[in-house]
Amino acid sequence: MKCFLALILVLGLAVSCDSVNLKQSDYDAEILVDNNLFTNAPNDSFDFINIEIIQNCLKFTIEYGGGCGDIELKLISSEMVMESNPPQINIRLSLKDEDDCKANIRKEISFDLTPINKLVNDQVILNIKNWDEAILYSF
Repeated sequence: MKCFLALILVLGLAVSCDSVNLKQSDYDAEILVDNNLFTNAPNDSFDFINIEIIQNCLKFTIEYGGGCGDIELKLISSEMVMESNPPQINIRLSLKDEDDCKANIRKEISFDLTPINKLVNDQVILNIKNWDEAILYSF
């Protein structure tokens, strides 16, 4: 039984964003860089609990009212880079939740940030909509 639990723990670490050597499969999705989506993607209500960067991974913990159906979460970046030192990009988490349930759901999701590496050189400040703190992303 102890071996089984240890195996489960090791496998859990291997596929989480916290693993040391991240691979594409370690993320739930990639950030989307698209002005149209940034402006027009769904904007259902949720609260951020925590946000952290681990290597090229932006990991969110959110809470929302739901529980009766599937949701759709997308991390979307504007294509516009604001000139500052370091440069800044506005991003937002889009939630599409079409069920009427009101259970308090807590969810963790992680996004690969490497698509925004094409927009800037080696670091960028991420301004996340509805999160008070800017986050420095260095790569």
